[in-house]
Amino acid sequence: MSKPEVLLVGLVHQYQWLQGSHAGLLEREQRHRFAERIRQLVQEFQPNIIVDETPDTDNSELLAVLPTRPIPVDIPEARKRERGFNVQRSIHYLCPRVDTVRERYWRRALYRLTRDVPEARVLMFIGAKHLGKSYIKPLAFPEQLTEAGYSVTVVNLYEEDGCDYSWIEYWKHPVTEITGVNESPCCVRSGSYQRNDLRCDRKIYWKERFAEQGESHAVSPD
Repeated sequence: MSKPEVLLVGLVHQYQWLQGSHAGLLEREQRHRFAERIRQLVQEFQPNIIVDETPDTDNSELLAVLPTRPIPVDIPEARKRERGFNVQRSIHYLCPRVDTVRERYWRRALYRLTRDVPEARVLMFIGAKHLGKSYIKPLAFPEQLTEAGYSVTVVNLYEEDGCDYSWIEYWKHPVTEITGVNESPCCVRSGSYQRNDLRCDRKIYWKERFAEQGESHAVSPD
């Protein structure tokens, strides 16, 4: 069986969601440009599995260029709240307490989705920050997948020419109003991500989750 091929597409999540309630010309143009770029990547890569960090992608123009609806691979929101996982954090950093656990969970989900597919070609949407490293995460997510035995290609849409993100400051989802703030601890906001004794990698939620699903016997590629 050949190595599963993974095309990691790093992006800003607002592009995955519905056009804002007061969208201007810039937002509409940028969204159309994004959808056409994804169309090009799909035509070139020909994925047979599409996975998504976010479970609520609802951009109809994006969904129209995908051969299948994306499979969400992140930890369920209810379980994040239960564990106090705050994802409302600084735009500049990943949270070592939360995101190292989430990325392990994604790798486990990818393994489950590809292990019985002879020629797996996975298109995966993730936030662009996950393409990089942090002090507690010496390997970026693409490197983690390579070590786990995948053939990985990276496209960072966040850094491509022609992108203008200024419209995001004014974007509001037209249907789902965002109310309230997750008050659980966020080490990135507090600056404690610089502490070497924080031990953010001690969480073993992903192992517990799959054990509950009766999958703990499976051997993962990592």
